Amino acid sequence: MRHRVSWQQATGYHPVIDGGRLRRGTGERHVVTRPGRPAHGYLHVHGVPEDVVAVQERRLRDAAADRGLALGTIFAEHDRGTRIAFGDLLDTLDSSGVRHVLVPDFGHFSPHPLLQALMLGRLRRRSAAQVHVVDG
Repeated sequence: MRHRVSWQQATGYHPVIDGGRLRRGTGERHVVTRPGRPAHGYLHVHGVPEDVVAVQERRLRDAAADRGLALGTIFAEHDRGTRIAFGDLLDTLDSSGVRHVLVPDFGHFSPHPLLQALMLGRLRRRSAAQVHVVDG
């Protein structure tokens, strides 16, 4: 019997859960592999416990899968008042051509509405990225 290679194996795409559908009669979860549009995530995690950060990261990954996106790097801002990870996100978007960014809510950009608007404007002008709000 000849060994068959799926297009996912041949191209190196990683599996994405497609709604967690059940196979008929088996009771097993059926994982459908398909390529997703690439995306990155952004979090502001200063003073946030590691277990909460892990939950936020998992929610970003789940939301990406639900939207048909393949989540790559999650850029996390660890220090208050800095935007180093945001700058790294912009540079990565520029160099990779990725046009999707996931955030739990706009508060991760800044608690201040004016700074939120400035950062979103910079994201859209510089990379034409579409921002997906997970909890919005």
